[in-house]
Amino acid sequence: IIYNYNMMLLEALNERMRRWSSIQKIAEIFLQMIDFLKVYTAYVNNYNLALTKLAECKKNNKRLTLFLQNVAKNPACRQLELESFLIMPVQRVPRYSLLFRDLIRQTNNDHPDYGDLCTALEKIDKVGVYLNTKKSEAEHREQLIEIARNLAGVENINIILPTRKHIRDGDMIIFNIQDFNQVQIESGVKKIHGRLYLFNDSIMYSKRQRVAAKQKFVHLAQFTTITNIQTNEELFVKIQMKDKPIAFKFPSKEIRDSWLNEINTLIGKPMRK
Repeated sequence: IIYNYNMMLLEALNERMRRWSSIQKIAEIFLQMIDFLKVYTAYVNNYNLALTKLAECKKNNKRLTLFLQNVAKNPACRQLELESFLIMPVQRVPRYSLLFRDLIRQTNNDHPDYGDLCTALEKIDKVGVYLNTKKSEAEHREQLIEIARNLAGVENINIILPTRKHIRDGDMIIFNIQDFNQVQIESGVKKIHGRLYLFNDSIMYSKRQRVAAKQKFVHLAQFTTITNIQTNEELFVKIQMKDKPIAFKFPSKEIRDSWLNEINTLIGKPMRK
């Protein structure tokens, strides 16, 4: 699709060049085709995955690596590696934006094409924003899929949601407590070693398993179920949910405060000491 689109564009531009004059117009060609630039979405979203897969293939297949090296020596490739060609569609829309900015600078305000050039630039920039948004959504979706893939016991838990974004995660010691007095003597409190996950709408934690490589899902709480957050001087943070209180021990004060700042920003509730 991308190839056919660009061939149509090239043909239209060549036709204008054959009839070139000082008042010739080219912006209208782009205006007719700008909406088709959104076909780059799938390519842009999968670009990083393509690079990763290519690197894996080259690492595990010496014949492929040798073939690609020989192809790069072809004069038609201008000594460019495959990776240099793969990034070109990703750069296409930003380069169109730069092109039209330069054309506008070099075009008089009273030229017949000036208005369309400005309109085309505005629409191209909107397409650029659209592509960046879709790429960001795809990246967040991949992060959620990877998290779910590495957890056991999530078959009936809907971790992957269109509006959910992964913010951060980290290893934690997790305590089932009612108040901070219970964590003063850690040996007498039930605790698990696990991982804490922060999303834009919820918080989730898992626990290590002795044998299995995957951690086991324990609990996911929507921010709407969190009624209180407390902290003390011992690197603990207690999160009071509607159904249960949980305390997390952080590795350092800096890490704890960083997590708290992000949690409080997301849920809009100040922490209590």
